[in-house]
Amino acid sequence: MASSGDWAFAAIWTYDEAAGGLALPERVASRRQSELKKFSDLSLVITLPEGQGLPGRVWNSKKPTWVYDVTRDPNFPRAPYAAAADLRGGFAFPLFFHGEIDGIMELFSHNVVEPDEDLLPDG
Repeated sequence: MASSGDWAFAAIWTYDEAAGGLALPERVASRRQSELKKFSDLSLVITLPEGQGLPGRVWNSKKPTWVYDVTRDPNFPRAPYAAAADLRGGFAFPLFFHGEIDGIMELFSHNVVEPDEDLLPDG
């Protein structure tokens, strides 16, 4: 399992009304920027509709979601870029404001990530 210091890439997705889906602001956080540049650059220009990719799934379910290995996930359009950046484990969770999703926090590790049951909702 990734600990809080193991995350290599983090971003907060928000709804872009003009694009009709989730998009990133102009900044993302990552360690070793050069290794993650292509993944980061793609993440900044892609728009994810509800249900697509890790942020889109969280938007749809309104629940935290773990992906053991994003490079093997059929619903992860950035998989080739994640593989090139050696990103494997992914975790995302909704950020609520007044009971509505205001954003989606997305985190990636260089390791495959087992779900942490303490961070997932019951049932």
